[in-house]
Amino acid sequence: MATGTTVSFQLAEKSDQLILTWRLKVLAGLFTPQVRLYYWRTVKGKEVDFVMEWGRKAAAVEVKLTASPNHGDCEGLEAFLAAHPEASAGILIHTGREIKRLGQKIVALPWTVVAGV
Repeated sequence: MATGTTVSFQLAEKSDQLILTWRLKVLAGLFTPQVRLYYWRTVKGKEVDFVMEWGRKAAAVEVKLTASPNHGDCEGLEAFLAAHPEASAGILIHTGREIKRLGQKIVALPWTVVAGV
């Protein structure tokens, strides 16, 4: 029974990620100039879910299934910002309700804020 629950949860998580990806792509289409979305990963495995680039600006986006994001959730964002100091920000999207600053250029935003819900 626990395996079925785990599979259901994993499917729900993947579904939520797909919906968020679609929403980010829709939101990206509203920017002028047009926002381009990329994926970023280092050889050592540090990664972010998206890099949004518009004009000469860029921001890294990480999506976490947590209601209370903390500095430990920012490893990929910190690695991206260290490798690309010209980037504007790191954005951590989470399932909680609070907007939190997690670093000089890193902010945690509830998914409801990003989705406009």
